[in-house]
Parts: sequence; structure tokens; C-alpha cells
Amino acid sequence: YKFWSARIGETLVAKHGVWNIGLGFGRAQDAATDKVWLSCAKIADFVSVCYGINDILQGRTVEQIKTDIKTIVTKLVDSGVKVGIFTVPPFDFEDYREDMRLAINEFIFNEIAPLTEYVFDFAKALANPDKPNFTVHGDHPNNEGCRIATEEFFKSVDINEILI
Repeated sequence: YKFWSARIGETLVAKHGVWNIGLGFGRAQDAATDKVWLSCAKIADFVSVCYGINDILQGRTVEQIKTDIKTIVTKLVDSGVKVGIFTVPPFDFEDYREDMRLAINEFIFNEIAPLTEYVFDFAKALANPDKPNFTVHGDHPNNEGCRIATEEFFKSVDINEILI
């Protein structure tokens, strides 16, 4: 209940029903199949999408991950759902996977952003200022990192305006 998604939901629940269907080890590859997760999400008024790390860790290519993310967002939008998207967060990568993360985020900012209500850049909240590909509060942010990410989310996104 201290993870960033739960904290965001906890803040919104007074005015809005919140359904966190995020799963540990969730992958864009799986959601893009339009089966359980995506088919359920298409009934919502608003969906925040956050994918990428697990896809990178499982050996998917940048192009495959970009296609999956675009499929998810497009299917939601085509179903009448308002969509927000989170960038792939920093994850202490020191190899080609950091290049992948950056390429996917560039795609999110340039290609996906026009389809969405907002893009939340995790790096602004969680990246180490001296080494932007590294985190300050751990790959899976600790309680402090989740608190900071939640605060930054609400500073940068007027979610109440979107949910009207």
C-alpha cells in the first residue's frame, strides 16, 4: 500500500473509483494481446499505462516494445478511454538496456504523447541527478521513492481536470 500506484489511487479514491490492475512482472507484450488486462481496462473512463522494464528484462527488442505500447494505448483510445502514460523508469542499467529504455521513452514522448492526456516522466522523480540512468531510491522504489514519485506525479499532472 506504499507503492506509487497505490498512493496515487489512495489520493483519488475520495472522488473516483480506483482499480489498480497493475501486476508484478506485468509486460506490455502480455497486455497488447487484448485479453484479460486490456479487455478489462477498456471499460474504464481513464487508464494510466506504465510498461517497459519487464519487457526489456525479458529480451524484447525496442521495436517490439514500442509496438506493444502503441497497441495498448491505441486500443484504449479507440474504446473511448482517456489514457495517460508513464515513461519507463530509471533502473540502474549500465549496458545496452539503458539505450533501450531511452529509445522507448523517446518514442513515448514523440509518438505516444499526442494520443494521451499526459506523459509522466519517472526520471524527474526517481533518477539520480549525477547519473540519470541510476536511481536514488532503488530500481523498485522504496517508500521514500514512491512518496516522491507520487508527489511529482500530482505536481506535473492535473488529474482532476482529466477526470472531469
